[in-house]
Amino acid sequence: MTDGSSATLLDRSADIQASERTLLFTDIEGSTALLERLGPSYSDVLLRHHELMRQAISRGGGTEVETAGDAFFVVFPDATSALLAAVHAQSLLQSEPWVSGASVWVRMGIHHGPTKVVNGQFVGIDVHRAARICSCGNGGQIVLSREAAETVNEASLPASVGLRKLGRHRLKDLRYPETLFDVVASDLEQILKPVRSLNNRPTNLALNQPDLLGRAIEIAEVQRRLEDPTRRLVTLTGTGGVGKSSLARKVGAEAIESFTDGVYFFELSSITDPNLVLPTVAKTIGVRDFPGRPILVDIAAAVGTEHQLFILDTFEHLMDARGDIGKLIEACPHLHMIITSRSGLKLSTETILDVAPLEVPAETATRTELLENPSAVLFATRVKDLLPDFAVDETNARTIALICRRLEGIPLAIELAAARVRLIGVDSLLDRLSAVLKLLKGGGGGTEDRHRTLRAAIQWSDDLLSPSERSVFRLVSVFNGGFRFDDAEVMLMDLLDELDPDIDLLTEVESLVDNGLLLSTSIGGEPRLKMLDMVREYASAAHAAEADPTQVNDLHLAHFTKIAETCASMALNAGQRPHVGRLENDIDNIRAALSWALEIRDLRSVSRIFYALHWYWISQAQFTEALSWLDKAVGLAEALGEDDEATALINEAACSLRMGSGDYAGGEPFGDKAVKIFQALGDKAGEMRASLTQCICATVVGKIEDPSEILMGAIEMFRGTDDYHAALGLILLGEGARMEGVLDAAEGCYTDAMTLLEASENVFWPGHLKQNIAHFRLKDGDWQSAAALLADAFDLAEDFDFPLVSNLAVAGFGGVAIARGDAEMAARILGAVEHNLQKIGVVFEPTDQADVDRYVSETKSALGEETFA
Repeated sequence: MTDGSSATLLDRSADIQASERTLLFTDIEGSTALLERLGPSYSDVLLRHHELMRQAISRGGGTEVETAGDAFFVVFPDATSALLAAVHAQSLLQSEPWVSGASVWVRMGIHHGPTKVVNGQFVGIDVHRAARICSCGNGGQIVLSREAAETVNEASLPASVGLRKLGRHRLKDLRYPETLFDVVASDLEQILKPVRSLNNRPTNLALNQPDLLGRAIEIAEVQRRLEDPTRRLVTLTGTGGVGKSSLARKVGAEAIESFTDGVYFFELSSITDPNLVLPTVAKTIGVRDFPGRPILVDIAAAVGTEHQLFILDTFEHLMDARGDIGKLIEACPHLHMIITSRSGLKLSTETILDVAPLEVPAETATRTELLENPSAVLFATRVKDLLPDFAVDETNARTIALICRRLEGIPLAIELAAARVRLIGVDSLLDRLSAVLKLLKGGGGGTEDRHRTLRAAIQWSDDLLSPSERSVFRLVSVFNGGFRFDDAEVMLMDLLDELDPDIDLLTEVESLVDNGLLLSTSIGGEPRLKMLDMVREYASAAHAAEADPTQVNDLHLAHFTKIAETCASMALNAGQRPHVGRLENDIDNIRAALSWALEIRDLRSVSRIFYALHWYWISQAQFTEALSWLDKAVGLAEALGEDDEATALINEAACSLRMGSGDYAGGEPFGDKAVKIFQALGDKAGEMRASLTQCICATVVGKIEDPSEILMGAIEMFRGTDDYHAALGLILLGEGARMEGVLDAAEGCYTDAMTLLEASENVFWPGHLKQNIAHFRLKDGDWQSAAALLADAFDLAEDFDFPLVSNLAVAGFGGVAIARGDAEMAARILGAVEHNLQKIGVVFEPTDQADVDRYVSETKSALGEETFA
């Protein structure tokens, strides 16, 4: 079954215009277990399943796109046809008298959205979403996305068929929660099991991790150590390429049933700053920074006493963060960790397991012995992936055994070598490897010698590249954390033309993928490429040794500066999903670009990236990372001492970040400096922009008594030319009126702001403003209008992932409940909000908290303290 990445990854042919289509994915639940139980009879079951599915698809007017094993991918012209076809298919499947008494339960997922066709393959994030929606269902269930449900013509459905809302669910690899529905039909089995979402099985790991050859003992040992409550940190050490990450992933996937509160994998290889370890953890598990206190406190509050497993992969270059790891384990009594590193962390709770290479065969191993040896099986499997006719036999057994022994059983080295068999054969492979390893090995044995072996294998593979392949190999090592092919194409094409006009980037990249030096992967259905850590380390060092890397680093900086500016500008808008997704997919590249700009003291580029990202950081509550970059950006500006536009932009963004984090006193000097620089430059718009936040900070700290004149001046200047900043001025003016109790004036400001925001499709502020106005309606006694406003605010917050606004809206529903006279419901709602705030580590602003405190007080009065508790 395709998940949206089955099309040729690097295809540059023109896309067909994206069209709205309804996609149906299906597969048999528990097909592997069914195969094991039925044996040869399974083929008859599968054949009959295919016949019934095709009968329903044909009757419904669907087009079969792909069939793989027990899975179907079908396209329909509309959601109603897809739904009726799915219902008919389930009816046929559930009424079928299956052979051998089998029970065949098929899960189905339907989604409606834009897709493209490239070389006959359907591609796009919506294909990926449809596949994920199918995989979250249970056998016998038909699950629909909101988009599919909303486009179903219910008037065309039989009276016996209806839709049931399942609520919002987070699905693997999809950043935003999906609102899901399922089908209720009188003649179908009613499926009451919850869907398989991250809501009820919290993990970001793929559950179907591949089997690991020769690692049964290590898997069992890690599992045994995780069961020891006094040793809750297991560090997997060993040379690069030995398989520490794969081992950790496998153990994590098998531990999901044991760690019922969550198993999370954190890939740290592309992070260079130890201060970003905890923000990465927080972001992955859904914890937002609480302004003004260490993020460690927020994570500890969220994890609490829950039974969770964290897997921190590739930690050796981040040892300055090990103190935080120790504190986090100490603060969370049931939190366990697996860390992969080339060395231990030296923490009191740590137990170290050194991951050795795979067992190698004897030189005289027979074919039968090779087929039971993990190194040889890995080698043969990878060769067979490229040469389907390849087989281990008595004529090549000794050669394969010697290759595995030369590579000391290091999985990455074996895979790199296997990729070359298609070109040179196993005999030539052994001869070339032996020559290279003889020159490069130190002969001392142990970890350092294995490291040299792996490096020799990478260098040997590099030596076999053509000059054009080698050039591309070195240049693409500039990407951090992976990249899209079109980024490499846009960024490097002119440089490659200078090197050699005949270089075809697509051809060279495909060759690097074939030879194992680049990996083809995807994030959320988006095709990407990446290098393994050791390979990238080698390629980057080789490039630096052979040429000045400044040119390619500058190209990388320019390219990702544009991406940051383009995507971050949409972070608060209704069309944010692809843009925020792009920022998050390439955040490691953006961090690398910003680090390079700081290193070469390019203040203009620093200011462009920093200013572009500051509202993205605020809306996503990523204050720890944002304030870390703030210190570096401001430090460079102060060191250069230039009062130019770049310095003004950095200070303007710094003021907003400090204000957003609740540090008004810290933000005011930055705002003041930005205003003065913009004044000196004659930039009136910049001056008024900076004045918006500076005057609020100055008012809070007592430097300005009444900011209304400044705010009204900004509103007048921006209205009609910059609606967003005009709206921001109105919001700030309204907050001041609300604080003074002048609610009519506050509501007028909020309403005017929402009108301006609607034109710019901003979705961040309307959620705040609607729930603010809802409190005013509750004070008026109009709980019906308040409830409608709160529902709108909640939907905005959930659709665009603003958890603080979600909780504000829910707290408002507590006020609605007490206004309706349902004090018990109010207590439950307000208690849930309190629990959520403690879990995500945030508090409400004083004006919002005052309203919540009023609802709590009224509820306690109605119920009494004991019943309320």
